[in-house]
Amino acid sequence: MAALVLLFLVFLAALVVGAVFLLLWTNRRQQQRQAELTAAAASIGWQHGWTEPKLLRDRFTVRNSPFGPGLPSGESITGTHRGLPLVAFLAQVNERVHEAQSTADFVVVALPLPAPVPELTLVRRRPGQGLLRMFGTRRQPTGDAVFDDAFFVECADPGFVAHLLTPRVRQWLWHHPHSRVVSFRYGPSDLVVWWPGRFELPAVRWLADYACELMCLADAS
Repeated sequence: MAALVLLFLVFLAALVVGAVFLLLWTNRRQQQRQAELTAAAASIGWQHGWTEPKLLRDRFTVRNSPFGPGLPSGESITGTHRGLPLVAFLAQVNERVHEAQSTADFVVVALPLPAPVPELTLVRRRPGQGLLRMFGTRRQPTGDAVFDDAFFVECADPGFVAHLLTPRVRQWLWHHPHSRVVSFRYGPSDLVVWWPGRFELPAVRWLADYACELMCLADAS
């Protein structure tokens, strides 16, 4: 009996030591990642650091919609991209999969619009998500059946849907490979795009390019 108790205590101690080691290793790896991201951002004139999450949430997250990128963590990158002030940050959503709780990371990039406009949110339609029911009466079809089968548009102003999502813009969204995984909020004062993935500099850069292309195309239309 004493041997079994001793064996149990040794096993328990090993678990504790292993948990502490894993925690220390994870913390060290996170610090290393932060330092690498800070240096990489500085190399192109951007700043990586921390921003008050409430400031990010109040301005950049999608309000009154189930399709936003979640709550900002505070980790952020700021700078200038193609002459526009850029704000990028990590946002997170708590998800439940098969009774298990998990956290999904989103990279969010925001650029200011030249003038205020009605708010429009666009997400790619995915089977099994029940998006039509969740959008409710605010869902606005574009009149393009093929496009409406692939994307959901949420906007309180039907006229702005037609103004922004012109045939040219719809064609660009339909054919652009990133549109399959990127969602966006256009307005009221910013273009905000988000993508599910790790908060790293390459992701911020291609999302910023995507946002600039979309903005230029929308302005031209």
